[in-house]
Amino acid sequence: MDWLRATHKYLLSFLKSDWQLEDYPVRVVSQEASTDGEAVPGWRAQIINWWLVGFGNSPAQALADLRKNLEAARAEGPLPRPGNRPPVKFASSTQLERHGEFAYDFVERVVGVRPMFMSDGTTLGDFCGDEELEQVHRKIALLFGVDSREMTHDPLWRILDATGSKGGAAEQADEA
Repeated sequence: MDWLRATHKYLLSFLKSDWQLEDYPVRVVSQEASTDGEAVPGWRAQIINWWLVGFGNSPAQALADLRKNLEAARAEGPLPRPGNRPPVKFASSTQLERHGEFAYDFVERVVGVRPMFMSDGTTLGDFCGDEELEQVHRKIALLFGVDSREMTHDPLWRILDATGSKGGAAEQADEA
């Protein structure tokens, strides 16, 4: 049924160029409570074929939140045509790329995972839970001589910047 709503809204979208929430195919569904004790709003509104969602304690609140999020998306650039799947946009990785392969090696050494993709917004918390972070910080201090505890929520590239040439020295020590 979603494909039919999406196709209908897509065809109608050619009649105007300034699209509002009502021009998009929207699905509003009730959500189950979380099993881990986290508070979850009872309703979710989502634009079909798009990642954009809104949450609320009623269908009306979820739609209002979705409308707010649609306007925020509009402020960032042109909106995708209703019914279409917008292209995937990857976050910038310019700052992280300055560290090259060392960034991936660093995460593998201190967390034990080889990441597939990282961006400038990647943090240590993306790879481990809060209970593991203290151990990760100790490892960073031991291997690189950097106290990263104050940088837990900072982008990973900032921690890599703090290692400076220590990253290269630690790599050379491993190779010896």
